[in-house]
Amino acid sequence: MAGYCTAVDSLDNHLRPQWEFLGSEVETFRFEDGLQAPLARMAEWLGVAPPESLPHDLRPDPLGIAWDQVDRIRVRDHYARDFETLGYFTD
Repeated sequence: MAGYCTAVDSLDNHLRPQWEFLGSEVETFRFEDGLQAPLARMAEWLGVAPPESLPHDLRPDPLGIAWDQVDRIRVRDHYARDFETLGYFTD
């Protein structure tokens, strides 16, 4: 990740820190709170009825990702401002 984050155009919105998208006209939603609120807001903005229900497919097998301490530190450092600005814990 260290080399990737320093490459030109490497953060083409896929790994870009989220605080870089914030602005006075940006409304934020948390995925962990579900998609109902953002979809209702978009429907209101578009002037259409919000969906009555949302499909929800769970992965039958969660991804087994092993994070070593170096990776955890890199992610924590790279997204430090996100954690602070958006109110997430780093523990």
